[in-house]
Amino acid sequence: MVWFGVIWTLLILGFDSFIFYGVIRQIQAISYSTVTGTVASSKVSYHTGSKGGTTYGVEIDYTYEINGRPYAGNRYCYLQGSSSDSKWAFDAVRDHRAGAKTHVFVNPSDPADAVLVSGIQRPQVMLLLVSTPFNLIMLFFLIAGIKLMSSKLSGDPLAGIRHFKAGLRNNVRLPSSTPLYAGMLTAGVVSFVAMFLAIIFSKRMPLTMQTLELVWLAMALAGSVAFILRWMRLSSGVEDLIVDEGYRNVTLPQTFQRKETLTVSFDEISGVVLETTYSPKGGTYYYAHLQFKDESRETLVRSQIPGIPSELVQWLSKQFGWPVIATEIEGTRIITE
Repeated sequence: MVWFGVIWTLLILGFDSFIFYGVIRQIQAISYSTVTGTVASSKVSYHTGSKGGTTYGVEIDYTYEINGRPYAGNRYCYLQGSSSDSKWAFDAVRDHRAGAKTHVFVNPSDPADAVLVSGIQRPQVMLLLVSTPFNLIMLFFLIAGIKLMSSKLSGDPLAGIRHFKAGLRNNVRLPSSTPLYAGMLTAGVVSFVAMFLAIIFSKRMPLTMQTLELVWLAMALAGSVAFILRWMRLSSGVEDLIVDEGYRNVTLPQTFQRKETLTVSFDEISGVVLETTYSPKGGTYYYAHLQFKDESRETLVRSQIPGIPSELVQWLSKQFGWPVIATEIEGTRIITE
């Protein structure tokens, strides 16, 4: 999971640098010198993929003069590429017909560097929209990595888990998901939906910076609502593991299908279980369970990162003297116990 996050982040950062280069150049083009040029040729280009999908681009050649010296250009805009959205391509060719006069935006420091349109255009908006959900995933990996690193450097045996103590009452927060995760997941769903709608309805839906701003606003609002609702639930304490040394009992969090509060006595507990489960599909999951003398178990934590379940099991064992039971399961077969 860690290496996947590193590779994902590097790939997305590379893709982002490619996109933002084009966006920045288009914004810079607003301040370029403007001259009158002539369109030499203009047509829509088609590219059919191996799976039958068609993408559209433009091939527009034009000429212009700077201080009496002739120049030829063929760049409509920076990072124009091609996309399944044919509307922008046909509109661009319609507005720049062969033989027509046109405005050319010329880089003052390099007269051979020119474009026909300035500012953020439809191709850049589409790329920004498509990249948004992938950047959210990258942001999630970055935050998770920073938290994991800080927990290892802190020296706290439960650094990866929020916990606090009031008198003889220990509260260990074991949420099925954090407010940040809930907020980012919700924002990601909104961005994916917006991306697919933009692709499906690209011929009829106007894609402008205002469209992108509305999508980002919807993401922020939906993500904020999810964050607040999740934070309110966690603040209520219903997802806390409560170990009361005074009353010598444990209250289990309302997670893992537990709909009501479940309180058990110390005398009913026989140990804490650190379980590693190997999925037939290749995934590995780590669990922390509380085991009772009647051989039943209650799950406390499930994670694809071994640190959190391991830290919890070791802390419970050290604090309350419950023995650690290590279990490995491959599919439905118990390997060790």
